[in-house]
Amino acid sequence: MFRKTVLVVAVFMMLLSSNVYAERFALGLKASTLGVGVEAEGNVNDTVGGRIGFNYLTPQNYSGELDDIEYEFDIESKNVLAVLDWHPFSGSFRLSAGAVFNDTSFDSTAKFSDSAEPVDIGGTEYAPADIGNLKGDIEFNKVSPYIGLGWDTSIGKSNRFAFLSDIGVVFQGSPNIELSADGPISTNATFQKDLAQEEEDYQDDLNKFKYYPVIALGIGYRF
Repeated sequence: MFRKTVLVVAVFMMLLSSNVYAERFALGLKASTLGVGVEAEGNVNDTVGGRIGFNYLTPQNYSGELDDIEYEFDIESKNVLAVLDWHPFSGSFRLSAGAVFNDTSFDSTAKFSDSAEPVDIGGTEYAPADIGNLKGDIEFNKVSPYIGLGWDTSIGKSNRFAFLSDIGVVFQGSPNIELSADGPISTNATFQKDLAQEEEDYQDDLNKFKYYPVIALGIGYRF
């Protein structure tokens, strides 16, 4: 699905930038909260254009607490940002709207092997050895709307080199969590009920992350 989406958007950008509009085609390098990536841009004129950016966020590992349980989080992200740009003053300032096509791997793990204290799962306390590892598989929407504003200093000017910047937000919705345990009690019916409650509590914390801020800086070259 992700590869097909990338192909469709890439073909659109090739058509936009080919032949008649070749002199308005640009390439850029960017670093942003979506990752590090490359961007292709095609402009119909000094007012309307389109962009596609391929971004990669290298594997990250960090720890944090959710519902009083300490987790280790691992995230790796590949995504495509495809937008249409409107330059209302035929200059560098632009307003953008489009979508992020997301392929993110996001997992959490709580290890209780070194703990001697009982662990609260869904309101019931369990021995750490009975739980084993508590694992969470976090999923995001594959396609999310994006709006933003930014600047491209090559628009409306004869500049070949450009400074690029964007500020925006991805309306990614609430991520979904699925919890599982690998200890000896993991298949117990009562534990499964408590685990479902723990999953709901975890989900309540994730519901705070419906919006993802985008800040991007880069350089470009217009052909």
